[in-house]
Amino acid sequence: MCDEEILLFELLEEETMRTHQKIWNIFRGSNGAKSVVWRCAAVALVMFTIVAALSVSMHGLQAPKVAHADDDAVYTNVYPYGECTWFANERYRELHGYYVPWTYGNANEWVDRAANYGWIVSSQPVLHSIMVLQVGVQGATGYGHVGVVEAIESDGAVVMSAMNADGGPGVVTHNEYYPGPGVSFIWG
Repeated sequence: MCDEEILLFELLEEETMRTHQKIWNIFRGSNGAKSVVWRCAAVALVMFTIVAALSVSMHGLQAPKVAHADDDAVYTNVYPYGECTWFANERYRELHGYYVPWTYGNANEWVDRAANYGWIVSSQPVLHSIMVLQVGVQGATGYGHVGVVEAIESDGAVVMSAMNADGGPGVVTHNEYYPGPGVSFIWG
């Protein structure tokens, strides 16, 4: 794990511990029916918090699964072969078992499409998420650029697999990019 991932995990652990302490303080209350109700609520909240924390720690900082409605299911890659959008969609399916639910849009539109479908949009890199570069950012064309995060280096560089970058249409490359303005990471 890189330093940013460790820091993020430590912050999550620290916040979880503070939440747990607040919840357990409820157990110090008085006896009686009101106290029992509060204790039951506290137990439910603790269980929810533990489940939420485990879903992050068990998967590391990989892109977690987000529930999808069956109506959003797409069963084929509708993007033109050779384009970065086709490759990102295909590689994401290889890693996660499903295609992106939106069926049109240039790379620079994928952040809005992802948000519209309830996907997570972040400025922080997450392994196996889709990386979106807006127009002109780090060499992206007038349509933007997308690929899949294959590795996160210790210096913060993100290794993205993509098609139609410096190799041209249909050629898969692995290049380093950096998080920053105009760079987003999406997963669902």
